[in-house]
Amino acid sequence: MKFPQNLYRCLRESQVTGLTETLEHRTVRPEVCIYLRFRTSKRSLEYNYSIPHRSPLATRRPRATIGVCRNHHDTTSQLSRHPLFSVIDAPAAFNYSPHQAPDTRPKKLFLSGRISPSSSGPQTWQDELTARLQHLPLMILNPLRRDWDSSWEADISFPPFVEQVNWELDGLEAADIVVVYFSPTSDSPITLLEFGITVAEKAEKVICWCPEQYSKRGNVEIVCGRRGVRVLESIDEVVDEVNRRVGSQK
Repeated sequence: MKFPQNLYRCLRESQVTGLTETLEHRTVRPEVCIYLRFRTSKRSLEYNYSIPHRSPLATRRPRATIGVCRNHHDTTSQLSRHPLFSVIDAPAAFNYSPHQAPDTRPKKLFLSGRISPSSSGPQTWQDELTARLQHLPLMILNPLRRDWDSSWEADISFPPFVEQVNWELDGLEAADIVVVYFSPTSDSPITLLEFGITVAEKAEKVICWCPEQYSKRGNVEIVCGRRGVRVLESIDEVVDEVNRRVGSQK
């Protein structure tokens, strides 16, 4: 199988020395998803590429990359990818296959939290959490778009912006679990908005990850207290809570 040239370029830039395992290569209309694992002498890296299904893999450029997942001293590399685990990047469709029986459908988990130029590098909080949940039957809805152009206007008259916002609102509504991360590096007004919408409509879906350093933590704590939502401090607590919820829903 031939892979796109920019995949090789990405690997060279990451100083990856060899392919150790192809985790998965499957066609899920309208895209082809490729999951690859590479290993260096010190860590394991994972790449997830989504490529339009209509065109040959060797001639089309990947639309988006989830990126390199943190290794956590080989903790994530030891996790086996669940056959029902998948990651859907905005703005791709996240409907279930009509051939998939209801009792075999994975739970949908939406990642709500800061999206900025600083989070579009090879390692993000979305990547880290996703890597640590890959052993679960989950469909991760990730609003972070690697192809987002900073020159795009946040205006209702600009179609790509409207598409992105509607994708996020649809994802919040469709998700069985919504992880809300409040980054200490920003006031995160959009995250607060998504948190308010979700916690008001269906608080039981929310997993609130709010470090002590977040500037509006007091507001978040009061709202969570009124709606019966726990405030979690770390990614470890978030992973434990997702494990508990998905396990209890089987």
